[in-house]
Amino acid sequence: MRKRTGVRYKFIKRKFITYLLSFTLPVLIMGVLILTNLYRMESKQVEKRMENSIHLAEGILDGFASDVLALNRYLINGRQLSSFYQTFTKEQVDYASSLTLGQLSAYLNSMGTSRLYIDSVYFYIENNLKRVLTSDKTITNIDSMVDSGWVNLLQTVQSGCPEIIGRTVQRNAFSGESALCSVFFHFTAWKGGVVVNYRRNAIEEGLKNSVFYGGEQLIVFGSDTLPLFSREPIDPKLLSCLEELLEQPEEYPEVGSFRFRNKKYRLKWSSYAPFEATIVTLVPEWEIYATMFDNIQIIILMVLVTAVSSAILSYYRTIHNYNQLSQIMDIFEKAERNEELPSFVDNDWDLYSKILNNLVHTFVQNSYLKMQLSERKYRQMAAELIALQYQINPHFLFNTLQTINYEILHTTHGTFTTVNQMVEYLSDILRYSLGSPEEKVPIRKEAEICMKYIEIQKLRYNKEIETSWKLDPSAADLPVQRMLLQPLLENAISHGLRFKENQCRITVKVSSVHGKTRVVVGDNGCGMSRKRLKEVRESLKQTNGEFPAEHIGLVNINQRLALSYSGESVLHLYSKEGVGTILYFDVPANSK
Repeated sequence: MRKRTGVRYKFIKRKFITYLLSFTLPVLIMGVLILTNLYRMESKQVEKRMENSIHLAEGILDGFASDVLALNRYLINGRQLSSFYQTFTKEQVDYASSLTLGQLSAYLNSMGTSRLYIDSVYFYIENNLKRVLTSDKTITNIDSMVDSGWVNLLQTVQSGCPEIIGRTVQRNAFSGESALCSVFFHFTAWKGGVVVNYRRNAIEEGLKNSVFYGGEQLIVFGSDTLPLFSREPIDPKLLSCLEELLEQPEEYPEVGSFRFRNKKYRLKWSSYAPFEATIVTLVPEWEIYATMFDNIQIIILMVLVTAVSSAILSYYRTIHNYNQLSQIMDIFEKAERNEELPSFVDNDWDLYSKILNNLVHTFVQNSYLKMQLSERKYRQMAAELIALQYQINPHFLFNTLQTINYEILHTTHGTFTTVNQMVEYLSDILRYSLGSPEEKVPIRKEAEICMKYIEIQKLRYNKEIETSWKLDPSAADLPVQRMLLQPLLENAISHGLRFKENQCRITVKVSSVHGKTRVVVGDNGCGMSRKRLKEVRESLKQTNGEFPAEHIGLVNINQRLALSYSGESVLHLYSKEGVGTILYFDVPANSK
């Protein structure tokens, strides 16, 4: 009993640990793999999302540049700058000049109304009257404009290159200042240019809901490292740190970490060449990994639940398995002591019960197999005795035919007659047909026996039957079963040529067709009607052993072909009443 208790403790301990690790370890490994893969995917997604934010800002700047360049192309292609200059310098604007200015004013006005961000558009060529064309007025004087500081800025811009500058404008004494992003373009051949003013608040409002992370900051700096616009208001100290960073961009990677006020940020910046601007995006690290932290909590919870469930299940399965194993040991002990064995209940979910039942079934099955083996040996011995007994009959027939042949020769005083020939042919056919069924013969040997059969039928029906043999040399040695052609020839003679008066002809052709050997037997007999042909074809499909007696040979051949070549070879029948009948079948060329 003490030994049984020690074994029980070791068994339960080992099984419990095995079950617990089997259930929990895969979950732990899967959790680690998921977290690792999640971290990699999230890192790639962060870079991709920050790249999308930069592309968003680049798209806005591309729109600014395209607006200015499109306006410049409109002015240059029309070659109207000289006429505009003359109009600006005239005291009185004539009708033709007013039409030209009207077209340009309409173009500028359409730009201002079709673009959400555009505040105003200025067109200016230096003139002594200080005239300028705006998108909201046909023509005005610079001194009368509230916003007049742009003229000096335009003169400082390099010719032919657009430049964006952030500035503020006070519309009147009662309103506050308006923040603008102004794009300046100075003409190359004229003193002057165009200015497109964009509302900074409209741009920033559009950026609020256009990024993935709620706490992401997107800032666009001009060539002077001053901010042009941003997604959210910028902390002055953060702005100062970023300006220092942009003054030496070669010392800081385009993607990296940035710490500000004990908070870690993921930073990415990119240069925008057309305006010599810099785009910076900042994302708090805690927000980047917030999704991953949620997934970590779910995975940890899953592991804990799995561990507890595994512990309970492992303990239950361990105790259950030990009880079953103990029962098996008790059964074997009772069997050794020749005591009565307990009854078993077959349970598909119980492994040890199935083991016990399998032991009993195996014992019964072995006994049954031994009995079957003894019965099979008995039947084999009986079959061998019957086969030995049946071998007496062929020898008796051969000897009888030989005796008849000798008696005929004795009666005819040694003259070899037609009867002797028939007896010899019949003896050869009988000897050939009674050969081993398992042994296949070359098809040329089958053809030789069939020739002797036809000679016997000629004498029997007293008919001249013309026989044409077309045997392909490449298929002459193809091994086939015995007596495969004879039933086809018998069918041709008995049902086709028997009632034909003259010109009886049979054609036998063996050739290679599409990798197979085709055997064709045709006659010019009376043929069959369509109804009769359909009946015969249906009889060939029967497999229950019940078929018409007059066509039993064809059905037998068809089944032998199907059994020998796994259904690849079947008998095909074609016939026309008054014309004749054709039978053929295919044999695989690689059959042995």
